[in-house]
Amino acid sequence: VPLCARLTSRSTNQPPDTSGNCTAIMNDKIQISKLDAARRQLLTAIKLFFQDSDIVSIHTLAAASYHITRGICDSDPSLPKSFSALVDPLIREEWKKKLWAELNKTANFFKHADRDPTQVHSFSPDETETLLFVATYQYLCLTKDQSAEIQLFSVWYRLKHPKPFEISQEMAAMAKSTYRNKRDFFITYMKAITRREVG
Repeated sequence: VPLCARLTSRSTNQPPDTSGNCTAIMNDKIQISKLDAARRQLLTAIKLFFQDSDIVSIHTLAAASYHITRGICDSDPSLPKSFSALVDPLIREEWKKKLWAELNKTANFFKHADRDPTQVHSFSPDETETLLFVATYQYLCLTKDQSAEIQLFSVWYRLKHPKPFEISQEMAAMAKSTYRNKRDFFITYMKAITRREVG
């Protein structure tokens, strides 16, 4: 039984749907699981990312997917740990609140205006890429989804930011030379060799 079906069954007290489809239309209303919502947000964010589209929209969708997958991971000890749960023990207690607030600052700015309606916010696009990667990581831990969008973004991120990963200097240099950190070069090349449609 798919994880999203088990989670939906738990919240509705109905037998789980074994078809793998976690979105249903009942009485002209769409019923959707938390995990399917996270999937849609994540895939849309990745497609917009490779289209070099609006960074605010990408960040907002990535943050939404990240928070849903984090909540699911942390809701049940039998599920994989969220990225936050893995990192949290490594942070000094007095720094935790400040660090997580800083990491959520951009996403919160894009969502709320009750306390700072006239404020202007500065952020780096690298924040968005990293948030999208973490959301992808958590979603993969929960689902093992091997869709083209998720695979290609995971490869892109590792090639652009090779230091935290086990990627040789030669591979990183080749990627930098081939793709020049340009998403359109990367996605065009990868589409050609994988023959899979993305975006």
